[in-house]
Amino acid sequence: MVTAYNYLDESGTTLFQTVRYEPKDFRQRQPKGNSGWAWNLEGVRLVPYNLPEILKAESVIIVEGEKDVETLRGIRPAILGGR
Repeated sequence: MVTAYNYLDESGTTLFQTVRYEPKDFRQRQPKGNSGWAWNLEGVRLVPYNLPEILKAESVIIVEGEKDVETLRGIRPAILGGR
């Protein structure tokens, strides 16, 4: 496992994760309370990655994947003219 990307609802609660492995592979899982994770998305409401931030944003840049979102976060001040 290389990293896990949390998909959150409007209030910041984790609905599910996309887990990245090397070599490049992805799997989704959902929290099951104190009993760990269920490796499926059955019954999960699918939302965009970073939904709470999207709801607060004045504008949104759409990129292909979660890693691209995280890369964009790192260069965002340059894109926004230093803001």
